[in-house]
Amino acid sequence: MEYGVSRIEKDIEGFFSRPHLITAAWTALFGIITFVSGILWNIYTSPTKVVVTNLPKTVNAAPVRVISSLPDNFINALNKLSKDLEDYQQELKHFERQALNSTTIRNNQSNNLEKSVADLTTTLDKITKSAAIGQQSTLDNDNHRDTKIQQPEFTLPNEVKGYTQMSMYGVTDIYCPQRDVQTITTLNFGFTVKNDDLLQVITPLFVSINKVVDATHMTQVYAQQYRIDLDNNKYNIPIKLTHGDYQFNFGFYKRHELEKEFPNFYEKECQINVVSN
Repeated sequence: MEYGVSRIEKDIEGFFSRPHLITAAWTALFGIITFVSGILWNIYTSPTKVVVTNLPKTVNAAPVRVISSLPDNFINALNKLSKDLEDYQQELKHFERQALNSTTIRNNQSNNLEKSVADLTTTLDKITKSAAIGQQSTLDNDNHRDTKIQQPEFTLPNEVKGYTQMSMYGVTDIYCPQRDVQTITTLNFGFTVKNDDLLQVITPLFVSINKVVDATHMTQVYAQQYRIDLDNNKYNIPIKLTHGDYQFNFGFYKRHELEKEFPNFYEKECQINVVSN
């Protein structure tokens, strides 16, 4: 009997021993934590069934999620996310303004570049034209030296009041300047003398250019005398004329006929039309 009592006492002593009590406490604590966690999980994640008892028979009650208030850390996270989104939107607008400004700057630079190219092209055209005119002037001066200008000029007697127009004679291969010319041009004309005896009796070549004003009026714009040689006589006159119609004349007198008031003038008459460049 004593043996049985002693065994029970030992069991009771072992149940209330320190190791056994510690193990039991941890087990209870884990159970409490698990229970509380389950409750919290259901609150924040699981829908709660709300049974509606007064619905018509044709309407089936359905589970409805109960929206619980969010914890503070969730609200703080949502506020931070909203602020970050607003910051990103501001940065995006800033980048868009920068892109727009860059596009405007590129467009302005492109327009300025196009204007510069146009200005340079215009300047180049002017320089090219000036160089061409200068080159033509040099060429015209060279031609001018070859046109056999009469020096000194032949002077008509004081008795001569005018002339009587006659056709050129004693010459061949007569040709006029081109009919349609530019405002800046060189007039080429000439003829051939086959008889040296003619040269002994004629004056130098008289050349005149008259602008036609109307049917009965002309204005002289050019007059010059040139030597006449045997065989080919080619003449080049560099000149600048305004737009309009002109009468071009070249010819000579016979010296022994200059005693008259209106001696014969043996000439060739040509028509010139000056068009704009």
